[in-house]
Amino acid sequence: MTLNRVPHSIEPRSLYELAWTYAPGSMFAFDAATGNVIDANPAAEALSAYSREELLGSNIVQMHPEAERERVRAEFLKAEQQPSHHAGYHIQRKDGRCAPVTISSSKSVALDGQPVVVGVYFDISEIERREHRLAIKRWAIAAYAGAAMALWQRHTAESLVEAICEAITRESVYMLAWVGIAEDGPGKPVRVAAAAGSAVSYMDGLQQSWSKDVPFGQGPTGICIRTRQLQIVEDTQTSPVYSPWRERARQFGVRSSVAIPLVANGGSRGALNVYSAHPNAFEPAAIQVFQHLADQIGHGLHAIEQERLLLAERERLARTERQLTDALSAMVAPIVTAMEMR
Repeated sequence: MTLNRVPHSIEPRSLYELAWTYAPGSMFAFDAATGNVIDANPAAEALSAYSREELLGSNIVQMHPEAERERVRAEFLKAEQQPSHHAGYHIQRKDGRCAPVTISSSKSVALDGQPVVVGVYFDISEIERREHRLAIKRWAIAAYAGAAMALWQRHTAESLVEAICEAITRESVYMLAWVGIAEDGPGKPVRVAAAAGSAVSYMDGLQQSWSKDVPFGQGPTGICIRTRQLQIVEDTQTSPVYSPWRERARQFGVRSSVAIPLVANGGSRGALNVYSAHPNAFEPAAIQVFQHLADQIGHGLHAIEQERLLLAERERLARTERQLTDALSAMVAPIVTAMEMR
């Protein structure tokens, strides 16, 4: 049995050539001793975006991003003895983008005296997208449930927003959620009402403003509060508006963010901020959830404020009633005393 290197422009002339040319899997033949590519089928060209001629002679580790290369080298050596399956890898395309793949590799077989391993790469990008969309739906249900519970059990504004931030970040792809409330005064600072998530330390000493006249007011939170419009940062490392916080974002692994306007009926205004470790992480379905939760926060804060005002009014009325009772008692007591003396 020999490996027939048939140019792809020529029609296959055997069953083996037919299978190699039209196989849906991206097939690479590697020299088992060196890991160099000795052949690639059309599906491999399509997946990698390299031509067959460009692939020939390249090494298997070069097909993967830098972070995976040592693991590729180690597992490739193991694959010589028996067929194996490998998950958790990415193939690095010609344009630099990476696609998630699973790899099935054969054991080493001698062809024309050369030890050869065939690796079949399967692109699982669509599977991961579906899983991601499903994960967002599961997360949305959990976030809604957490928000509903927080609204039902609300006692203070702080406990409400903290519970909703926790609902957003609990068992989700989002590393941080926080609520900022606009305050008046010098520099128009943004007060952190609550924060939750694995990257909550990002908030330590964070400077935020909603004034257009200071640098820390030119970010997504400040713009969101001033304009009451959604602000999305697709990549913190390239977005101009994120420059004051770029180094901080790099330290904590923050790559994208969204700021949702938050307005309490007739009261304070602010923003619900959510962060992700991945660029371009905020899909329309997730943003709809955030907008709904921001609305719930606004309604909840308004209800809590109304409840606080009602309680204060009840206490004022109770004090007034006590004062009137005391005053009446003070007026009646001398009269009663005088009548008893008579």
